[in-house]
Amino acid sequence: MTSSQSPLPPLYDRWMRECLSGSIPNESNATCHDCAMCSTQTEPRGSNDPVFYDPRTKCCTYMPVLWNFLVGALLDDDTPEAAQGRRTVEERIAAGIAVTPLGLTPPPAYNALYRHIPQAFGRAQSMRCPHYIEDGGLCGVWRARESTCATWFCKHERGAVGKRFWQELHRLLQGVERQVATWCVLQLDLGAEALAAIFPFPKAENLPVTGADFDGRTPADRQRLIWGKWAGREQSLYREAGRLAGGLSWADIMALGGADLRVAVQLTQAAYARLTTARLPARLRAKAINLAPDSGGAAVVTTYSPLDPLRLTAGVLEILPYFNGRTTRAARQAIARELGRQVETSLLLKLVDFGVLEDADSPGE
Repeated sequence: MTSSQSPLPPLYDRWMRECLSGSIPNESNATCHDCAMCSTQTEPRGSNDPVFYDPRTKCCTYMPVLWNFLVGALLDDDTPEAAQGRRTVEERIAAGIAVTPLGLTPPPAYNALYRHIPQAFGRAQSMRCPHYIEDGGLCGVWRARESTCATWFCKHERGAVGKRFWQELHRLLQGVERQVATWCVLQLDLGAEALAAIFPFPKAENLPVTGADFDGRTPADRQRLIWGKWAGREQSLYREAGRLAGGLSWADIMALGGADLRVAVQLTQAAYARLTTARLPARLRAKAINLAPDSGGAAVVTTYSPLDPLRLTAGVLEILPYFNGRTTRAARQAIARELGRQVETSLLLKLVDFGVLEDADSPGE
């Protein structure tokens, strides 16, 4: 975490504070240092139980794109705690595997495995991120991690509301990253031939992939071509990109982006407003959910995510039928009258966030 305990790396935290006019709450249930997904389980698993990760990998079986300005920030971070992570970045640059002026990208072979063998996520050590620090199980590039790593959480304090916010923020930051990295390349003047090689027409995804591409090896002549005037000075380009991006305000980024960026901003701001406010609907209705019986008359329910099941006590299960579309106030009064219990607003809000109860007045409900 950053010194301010923001859930985002420092640069993104600054940009998003300007974009959202406020700070983003932490997802305290997703514990990276003591991984919530690596818990052991003594009882047999039911159909709603989450899939646990290998403690030697956690969720770090995803290899991120480290955009040029993020690589530069990592190379310029000379703090002792960043030393191991910085070394992993330097090793990737020296190896020259999937190293371009836009940044460090996963080799095609890795992408193929990641996309087509989903069951390997969180388990396959061979797919572990090259920036994972085995000694302590930490992320070596934490202070300059990219959008996917910065916005993915296995559990959310506000359930589906939290997940929606982070999904929208991910989309926004992905667009920002591409815009900023491309802008840095233009500012650093690689030359027209290099630009044509980096941004080919037709698009790169439509071009045939060679064996060398699949292995992540770029021929020396092509490597010189894509780096243009910066060939042989890869680290210097990344450092310059880091300094350029570090000087951008959110207003600068909005000036770089187009209509797609503005759409992403509006959706993220709307999701942020919902995340940072809590409103109990006037009328509630219990949703149809699948319950897995648990001890003591309780049950486990999986709603918005299989990674974040919710345990409902017998007392909570007892009150659900009272929420049948009548007003929330009437339901609470009936519970008090017939069961002799007061239902806390915080409990109802959590049940709404996790999709156990729903707003009976919402369109499409």
